[in-house]
Amino acid sequence: MAPREAGTPSRTLLLRDLAHRTTEDDLRAFFARVAPAGFRSARLRKDRAQTTIGFAYYASVDDADAALRVARSHKLCGKVPSIFFARSTTAAPTNGGAHTTN
Repeated sequence: MAPREAGTPSRTLLLRDLAHRTTEDDLRAFFARVAPAGFRSARLRKDRAQTTIGFAYYASVDDADAALRVARSHKLCGKVPSIFFARSTTAAPTNGGAHTTN
């Protein structure tokens, strides 16, 4: 099976294959440490299969692209996650963490 491509560049990164113990605080600390330029916020959610996935939000596509390239080689909670550009049009959470869409 060929490796999945990163997708169309966007300001939002999608993380899969997370360690079960990963928290939102872990996710925020990970991106603040390994790819801080333009980092805005991060959150965890459940997908349709009830698997935990993560999102990291960046100020620009260039910042997210740089973060994707760097973060792919680092462990988060003892495991290297799969990281891609998110396909959705979700925007970074604002207004105290409320999640908005375009």
